[in-house]
Amino acid sequence: MLDEITIIIVHFKTLDYTKKALNSIRKFYPPIRIILVNNGDDEESKSFLTGFAHADVNMLLLTPGKNLHHGPGMHEAIKQVSSEWFLTFDSDCEILKNNLFEDMFQIVDEKTYAVGEILNINKYGFFARKGEESFKYVHPKCGLFNRKIYWKLPPFEKHGAPCITNQFQAQKDNYSLINFPVDDYVHHVQRGTASIYGYKLGLKGRLNWIKNKFFS
Repeated sequence: MLDEITIIIVHFKTLDYTKKALNSIRKFYPPIRIILVNNGDDEESKSFLTGFAHADVNMLLLTPGKNLHHGPGMHEAIKQVSSEWFLTFDSDCEILKNNLFEDMFQIVDEKTYAVGEILNINKYGFFARKGEESFKYVHPKCGLFNRKIYWKLPPFEKHGAPCITNQFQAQKDNYSLINFPVDDYVHHVQRGTASIYGYKLGLKGRLNWIKNKFFS
């Protein structure tokens, strides 16, 4: 079963978080495939991650040489995935106990696209307010996705909710998003990297914030 999953991590300059994420994965799932995108490429991160990947035959390190941002960084990693499923895993997450993947697989079927914690968000990617039109959104902090279905959909993007267009289209195409109690298995710092460096979403991010505040 584990050979059907590839874990994807996007790192940006918060090495202490990423170390904990990698060590927790290897504690519970030593043989599972990892693809890590080093978005920041600072010297400390580069040195550690290069050494880790060199010593770990089941890890592939991608170094684009610039900050691709979270969504496009995940997309670059997905290009290298050959397994049936991939799991997006935030760099500020840690696995706490066994059976995360085993229990996720218990609830998938042929129409399943994504499994994870489902949030109700509006069209701008913010939490939906009471009475507002809302959409299901599997949070990519720890989300299991079907690779073949992913390639039928718009790619993950530079956005505060990087899977938003992708998952909206998946639902239009009648693929399933399934809720799973991620927090029972994974500790997520929440905005661990973003609290230090921000989201760096530029004008598009600012416009989405304004639209959500004044037009939703």
